[in-house]
Amino acid sequence: MKPTVLLLLVIFLTLLPIFLVNEVLLDEADFINFLVSEIPSSQIDQAIDFAYKMKWLAYFLTIIFLLLKSLIVSSIVWLGVFLSNKKQPFYGIWKVTLWAQLVFAIK
Repeated sequence: MKPTVLLLLVIFLTLLPIFLVNEVLLDEADFINFLVSEIPSSQIDQAIDFAYKMKWLAYFLTIIFLLLKSLIVSSIVWLGVFLSNKKQPFYGIWKVTLWAQLVFAIK
């Protein structure tokens, strides 16, 4: 499997539970029930509006985090391979790292 397809699969499988929780499982009543015990009722509407406006940020930051995590892990493994005088292209290490990320995405 090509690393690009594998990366997209990892991103999709990581974002799927976040999407399901945000869009299917949680609704406004759940937010209200939680926030009633935490903040005054005058601020609940503001907090719900803010949460809905910033919902897209969770998806974006998840993608950035996955990319950075995969790049950092691949770079560290490649550095170890390089220092041991082995010849392994970064492409191969990147692919193995993405397969490892897939395990965490499926969990």
